Amino acid sequence: MFFTSIKSGWISFLVILLSEVPCIAQATDSDRYELTLDDRAVYESPKVAALGKDGVLIYHKVRDKAKDFLEVIKIDTTLTENWRGGIPIEKNLIVSKVETQDHIVYALLHSAGYGGYDFQVIAMDVRTQNYNTYVVKNLIPLKPTDFKISSNGLLIGGYFNDIPVVLHFNIITGRSRLLPGFFNDVGVLNQIKVYGNGLIDIIVSTKNIQRKKVLWLRTYSSEGDLINTTILQDENKNLIFGRSLRKPDGTQIVAGNFALRNSDYSKGVFITEIDPDGVYTLRYHNFSDFENYFKYMKPSREARVKERIERRKLKGKKIRYTYLFQTHELHQYGDEYLLLGETFYPRYYYLNSFGYYNRGDRIFDGYRYTHALIVGFDQDGELVWDNTFEMNDVKTFDIIQYVKLAPRGEQLGLLYLYENEVRSKTINQNQVLKEKSKQPLKLKYDSDNVKEKKTVTSFLEYWYSPYFLAWGIQEVSHSNTGNDFSDRTVLFINKIKYP
Repeated sequence: MFFTSIKSGWISFLVILLSEVPCIAQATDSDRYELTLDDRAVYESPKVAALGKDGVLIYHKVRDKAKDFLEVIKIDTTLTENWRGGIPIEKNLIVSKVETQDHIVYALLHSAGYGGYDFQVIAMDVRTQNYNTYVVKNLIPLKPTDFKISSNGLLIGGYFNDIPVVLHFNIITGRSRLLPGFFNDVGVLNQIKVYGNGLIDIIVSTKNIQRKKVLWLRTYSSEGDLINTTILQDENKNLIFGRSLRKPDGTQIVAGNFALRNSDYSKGVFITEIDPDGVYTLRYHNFSDFENYFKYMKPSREARVKERIERRKLKGKKIRYTYLFQTHELHQYGDEYLLLGETFYPRYYYLNSFGYYNRGDRIFDGYRYTHALIVGFDQDGELVWDNTFEMNDVKTFDIIQYVKLAPRGEQLGLLYLYENEVRSKTINQNQVLKEKSKQPLKLKYDSDNVKEKKTVTSFLEYWYSPYFLAWGIQEVSHSNTGNDFSDRTVLFINKIKYP
């Protein structure tokens, strides 16, 4: 059993420190907020946490000779700054994850070097500016990749030698422990999901004795005690990735993507309902059976692909279309289950020793996204409808979720942000009500300009209905007269309403 120490404090205002760092650029238009980053050496890249109707918190580590600080800036839903301050932190610590619950922000910090396995968690009340610091004892080199808040504790998920593990910390008792059931096999941590009643569902994908990919579903109490374990498996298929939810009666729904044999290329998606006794029936839906899956292609190519599929079906031949696919979200909306995922593929280029393109050394050049898939299932797991959102302009070196959902009655909005533009599309099940459109982010001044590829990072996050949060770091050019340009690097925050 591990133990923790706790410190409390009040977020001190950085009167002296702020005179040494770049000053804030307060937006006059509530649709956009900017923080100017004049001295990049002073800052770690600032990040943003959405607080619902409490607004937004900006946080980043500020280096100082005597003591480092976690600088925090609170802005409200009109993108007006309320306050800013700093929390002292040790120099070797970095912020790895941030989660919010109501008006409390939990920042997970861990050592940037070797030898320090303990975690620190700063819990900030953005209304009172009070905070507590918890030192979570940990005895293994756990690389954190997931962080969740439960009813009375914290969950830190990650990997130890490629083996997924989850650390449970009880805020009330001050004790931490590794959740039972892990430390078994190499695998991938798919999901940590916490419910209001205290239950915790965790999904891990791994290989069984037959080298088939299966999904381990474990349910824990709020105290971290293992309640039950279910293994989703199929001797003929690989279950690559899964997401889950619980119905009001406690029944667990799991959906994700599957492949054939030992492939990592998905053949389609699956869905199942697990009853209280752990009994389930897997229902599979191939990509080739969807009405709109190939809509991201040009019409002529889509027609050829569909004709080829029909010919193979008539001849009784196998359909061989497979894709790299990542399941992102599973929701219950009305009497349907909505599953959202994205399709992508890796790109490479080749260079010889003289720097010319040839079939020499292969160099990874990022992932190209093709489209997002949104599927509607009925209560029995039967496919009701499917639709897509083409994304062939997205290039990234990390597999992350781009498309977000905006349900409005029978309409469903699909949105993503890339290169300073919000792309959107509106559908109603199989129908497209509004084709894909692009809307540039609003800039601070009319004379501002963001050139192509000058947006360093950008993210679109859920905020509060009907608003989304667009934020990132970009280089902005500003011209008052003629060719008199002055550039600035900013953290930007834009308030996006949809519809």
